[in-house]
Amino acid sequence: MGVNQLRQTKAMFILAMSVSAFSGLLIEDAAAAEIEEIIVTATKRDERLQHAPLAVSVLTSRSLENADVRDHFDVAELVPSFNVVQSTGPLSTSWFIRRIGNLGSIPNFESAVGIFVDGAFRNRAGASIGDLFDLRQIEIVRGPQTTLHGKNTSAGLVNIATRPPGDEFDLRGKLTVGQVDAIRPADLVRLEGIINAPLSPKTSFRGGGVVYSHDQTLMNLFNGDHGQDAKRYTVRGQLRYSNAELLEARLIANRFRIDSAKMGNLALFEGNAIQGINAGFGVPCPDHDIDDRVFCRNDASVVNLTSNDVTLNIRGKLGGLSLYSISSFEEYGSTRDFDADQLNIDVVRIIDRQKGSGFSQEFRLASASDTGTAWLMGAFYLDSDFRRGSAFQPTAILGPDAPDLEFVPGVPVGNAADEGFFRSDSDTRHLSVFGNVDWALSDAFSVRAGLRWQVEDKRTTIINTANHVGPTVITLQLMPAFADGSLSRDTSGVSWELTGQYRWREGSAAYLQVSRGFKSGGFNAGFGATPPQSREFDDEQVDNVELGFKSLLIDGRLRLNAALFASRYKDFQSAGWVSLRFLVNNAERVHVRGLEFDLQTATSERLTAGASLSWVDARYDRYTNGSCYFDRPPDNASGTACDLSGQALPQAPRMRGSLNLTYEQPLRSATLHGRIDGSWSSEYYTNSTLDPRHVQEAHSRINAHIGFRFERFDVSAWIRNAGNQLVVMREGPSNLFPRDPAYGRSFAMPRAYGLTLSARL
Repeated sequence: MGVNQLRQTKAMFILAMSVSAFSGLLIEDAAAAEIEEIIVTATKRDERLQHAPLAVSVLTSRSLENADVRDHFDVAELVPSFNVVQSTGPLSTSWFIRRIGNLGSIPNFESAVGIFVDGAFRNRAGASIGDLFDLRQIEIVRGPQTTLHGKNTSAGLVNIATRPPGDEFDLRGKLTVGQVDAIRPADLVRLEGIINAPLSPKTSFRGGGVVYSHDQTLMNLFNGDHGQDAKRYTVRGQLRYSNAELLEARLIANRFRIDSAKMGNLALFEGNAIQGINAGFGVPCPDHDIDDRVFCRNDASVVNLTSNDVTLNIRGKLGGLSLYSISSFEEYGSTRDFDADQLNIDVVRIIDRQKGSGFSQEFRLASASDTGTAWLMGAFYLDSDFRRGSAFQPTAILGPDAPDLEFVPGVPVGNAADEGFFRSDSDTRHLSVFGNVDWALSDAFSVRAGLRWQVEDKRTTIINTANHVGPTVITLQLMPAFADGSLSRDTSGVSWELTGQYRWREGSAAYLQVSRGFKSGGFNAGFGATPPQSREFDDEQVDNVELGFKSLLIDGRLRLNAALFASRYKDFQSAGWVSLRFLVNNAERVHVRGLEFDLQTATSERLTAGASLSWVDARYDRYTNGSCYFDRPPDNASGTACDLSGQALPQAPRMRGSLNLTYEQPLRSATLHGRIDGSWSSEYYTNSTLDPRHVQEAHSRINAHIGFRFERFDVSAWIRNAGNQLVVMREGPSNLFPRDPAYGRSFAMPRAYGLTLSARL
């Protein structure tokens, strides 16, 4: 047994012993304890968690509040099967379930993890989801879910439900102040406010928002323009109309804004070429430690983003049937201005402008929930448009040092003030119809079957121009005219699932599910020298087998759910770095197999404990067209790429686990409350080339808070990443020198601590 296997075995043993200690040590005081009952909606029915035959992790409003969840990174620390990775801002956010996701800053590369907010599909989750606040529930549904949800759910989905307007007046606020313990002190402020107001016996309003900021956590030695700060706000407003059981309608509007945040600067390891060029121009960087959050850059990277969406949910009764309608419109615009050359001289800037919009509509008709045979049927339509770049505003601007730099003798990088123009327009039209039926064959045994057919049409146009003539970096690499073209593809696919479930007592069941998932292909529509005929990638198909167990033990005071699964992907859509840009192609075969469990104990009225574990083996069975890291020569049959067959996927640790304890103790005039969360991950690759230098070692994180709750006030002290663990989210080769050892690195947040004051009127 290898060293890593011994470490994993030891960690699993410690985790199992800890869980046993929690459930055994504290059960003496369990007379009044009870586990919170959870209703899940990811099956498009309201079902009890223990009755739903699927693997799902649920964070209720109570657990979200107890864990002080503020964003999707906090969610990832609580759910080991779920992870979120970000590098240069929200539009480079990647979501992973069971280690499957889409790595790469590719704007029109659709995610394998579907994001739904109040039932509405979000076409670009990184643009539309800001701070998490005032939520009713978050459900992480694991494994392919394309039968009921269709669009981009070949790995799973995240179902976010906001808290609906209520019938009583409510006004509350929360102020958080703290400090981020980075290379330089960084102040942190978060302000949250919520109001609920009944407007009439049938109508009510709920609104709220969050303003958040923290100072820069990276230090720029070159010009003092530091990086990785945050300046954003999120607001939401809702109107609800309810006419008893006959009709309910909710109109929900959201806005998310990032304002001139210096989010895109990466810590950079300067390889031979970068060090030599900087030294030759007399601007060397005095710091070469990639781990100290210090970098050198002559220009800042600034991100601006605005996102708006509106959703109308209608639920009504039609005879003995239930009718559902979900209509949603979203739009966003983003500008990222960054130093593309990653040198300490002014060579080339990229201004990446992105704009998107989408309209989606879903209709569902379902049988009454108390019938012996339950069924539903529906249709989903999506019309989305995405534009990158502009025909009138430059994407690439060459600086004053460009004429003095040559990569090829006699061919300058460019002339000062040369400009390159790039524009791509991508349109997607999706239509699908689906159905699901649940047969109760006996009191104990049931069978669920589902089928979905979808058709999708994609159109992309790419136009490159430059304001000069001559061979330069713009005409040869960034904006070549031969990369222009119009692309189109039509595709259709069928998804299905078949599940058998056996319940041997209330709250305890076993299920076996076999399913097929589907994700349509697309185009690499970014700038660069890739010709049109090489920009298409194929549809993705996944076959999944899952065996699950759900149980309530010790008189319902301990809930233990587990799943054993195996998934095999055909033509898996994989992203790799190829000379100034990410490109998507297809890995022939990928397998994912593993074991998960979630445990929750309500050991007393004062103390609850939980533990989760995710062990996953995710690797390429066959991938002959992978990206090569800087000193690995191409070794596939065509001599143009690297064969990654047999290797683990990036961002795919073998094991992730979490533990939590929540404690409350009533006092004379207040309640003492506290929570501690611990998470652990084994090592994993942080780059799609699987460079052996780019491995995040096994690490752990601890978050905790303690406070006093009064009738209308609450004050607490908190700390996150208490051990100040240095965690790398993503690494990649330098923009201009992919065959050089230079690379960039994005970090997760360092230690932060502070105070939170909450008030309710």
